[in-house]
Amino acid sequence: MAFAATCLYTAAFLATVLLHELAHALTALAVGVHPTLFNSHVDAPPAGPRPEILIALAGPVFSLAQGVAALVLAARGRSTGPGPYLGCFWGYSAL
Repeated sequence: MAFAATCLYTAAFLATVLLHELAHALTALAVGVHPTLFNSHVDAPPAGPRPEILIALAGPVFSLAQGVAALVLAARGRSTGPGPYLGCFWGYSAL
């Protein structure tokens, strides 16, 4: 049971990091910057203050939305098993 929980925790954590960084990269593409996605961050050439602010805010805003959605799903309480706990983890790790 503990091994399965550890595997779920690790997979969920890696997914949240990947989605957070992907939000940065997609926003960079949307404002016309061609980013390079590394394993833990997005590197983009300077594009001016407005695009850089948008790119910088994209990851945290997406993580916040992801956390709120996970907490709402966990609060519904309709699932059995690890569902509510996994939802709380997603909310905690995204916020």
